[in-house]
Order: sequence, then structure tokens, then C-alpha cells
Amino acid sequence: MKFLKDFKFLWFFELLFLVFAFYYVYKKPPEKISNTKNSSTQNVKMVADKGQENYSPLEETRLVTAVVCLDVDDETLKPLVAKGTFSRYIDYLYCFAEFSGAVPAEVIFNWNYRDRLIEQKKAKTSRGNRVAWSKMTMSAEKTGEWRVEIFSSNGDHLGNAYFILR
Repeated sequence: MKFLKDFKFLWFFELLFLVFAFYYVYKKPPEKISNTKNSSTQNVKMVADKGQENYSPLEETRLVTAVVCLDVDDETLKPLVAKGTFSRYIDYLYCFAEFSGAVPAEVIFNWNYRDRLIEQKKAKTSRGNRVAWSKMTMSAEKTGEWRVEIFSSNGDHLGNAYFILR
């Protein structure tokens, strides 16, 4: 009987709330939005050119997908937990890009915070696949809107990925 008297019912509700919050954050699928940045409420920037499965190597390089995510699966070469808003206490983020047409040997990722270049990172396309990604260390002081600009090695602008750090 003493157990019931000492049991804190609020702890039980807090535990339920915590479990629900983790489920909601990590199981919510990314939203598809257009190629342009219309407002700061957009969650995930994904560019998808349907029908690009049959490509010619002589075609120009096109960005098929650009997302910011928590990690990249090395086996399937897919982004993990792609979202548009992240906690400011996150240690690092990835920008994942998938290409069609002539895939460049090297891709340049410019990480911009409030329209100011923070860091430029170069990445090679992964093991003959049509993907590349860049990893950036985040800082809790740099909350707000971020943009990752993606360029080919010859300087052609391929697209952007947007996210918010809160």
C-alpha cells in the first residue's frame, strides 16, 4: 500500500508525453516542397525530377534531391530523418544530394547562415553512385535560417537546401 501512496502520477504522464514526443519527431515523414524558398515555414526542400531514371551521361547535371538530415545510411545511401527544423542542441547535420545526368566527380556544399558563408566543403560522389553528402558541425548560438548551396566542381549552381535551427 505504501507503494501506491509514494507513486507520483505526474511522473507517469510525463513519461507518456516524452514517448509520444519522440515518436512524433522521429516518425514524421519529410514534406516535399518546391524548388524555391517561398517562406520560412517550409520544412524540407526536395527537388524531384520525375522520369529521370533513364538518363544519358551526356545530359547536363541535375539535382534530383537535396535534403538536410541527421545522418546518411552508408549501405542504402539514403538520408535518415530528413527534416526542415532541427534543435539548436544538435551536434552536426548532413546535407544529402542526389543527381541525374552527368554526375560531377566532385560537389561543393556552401553552408550559409543568415546569408553569410560559414564553411565550404567539397565531397566526391559516393562509390560511383549518384549521391554526395556533406557534414557540418552545428552551434547552439547560430539559431535561425540556414541555406546549403550545392555547386558542381566547375562552378555550376545545382540547387539549395533550406533548414531552420531552433
